[in-house]
Amino acid sequence: MQPVNIEDLRQLAKQRLPRVLFDFIDGDSYDEVTLHANRADLNRIRFRPKVLVDVSSRSLETTVFGQKLSLPLILAPVGSAGIFGRRGEEAAARAAQRCGTTLCLSTASICSIEDVAAQRTTPFMFQLYMSRDRNHAQELVERAQAAGCFALALTVDTAVGGQREKDVRNGYVVPPRLEPRNVLDALVHLRWLLDVPLGPPVTFGNFPGGKSSRSFLPVARRMLRTQDTTLNWKDVDWLQIGRAHV
Repeated sequence: MQPVNIEDLRQLAKQRLPRVLFDFIDGDSYDEVTLHANRADLNRIRFRPKVLVDVSSRSLETTVFGQKLSLPLILAPVGSAGIFGRRGEEAAARAAQRCGTTLCLSTASICSIEDVAAQRTTPFMFQLYMSRDRNHAQELVERAQAAGCFALALTVDTAVGGQREKDVRNGYVVPPRLEPRNVLDALVHLRWLLDVPLGPPVTFGNFPGGKSSRSFLPVARRMLRTQDTTLNWKDVDWLQIGRAHV
């Protein structure tokens, strides 16, 4: 199928990925009420057409934090994108650059900040999960600065994570709950199997020791343990006026 819109791409992803992964990237927390409400809000947006206006010269260009983009679209930070496709964050970086726009790289990316920077000749953004380990947060910000990131996106709504019920049912938890149906489902998705599990090691490139495939689960556990439930405006001040700023 030749994809012509986002829903086509969604259906292709559904065919290509094991259910456990598709449900993770396509789903939301609890009964997904907020997800459905957000989609309904977007569906209510309408364009107001103007006729008998010279449209021979058209442009979607815009500027974000001083960076000129070919269209008002930035690829959002997706944690563990490299699980859905080989070196997923690097692929996203190349695709965004070809389209003249940029991306925001997740703290929980499979590819490191430096790996993604090597795929681009233009700057990108970095998304920060603030953990209780402020030294690690400091290190991430400094690495983003060194890689030429032009903005820092601080995530503030995950101090307490919502339960993703589809993931619990599918066993996509830390540690993963392997069940015969999940293993069989993964085995029948041959393209994904060859691309990711049988490809380069899947790691968390932005965490200490994360370069080893053996560290994947320990790092995932560490991310959950160090989630900072005390995050407040003082931490924003620390990012703004301390050494940790972009």
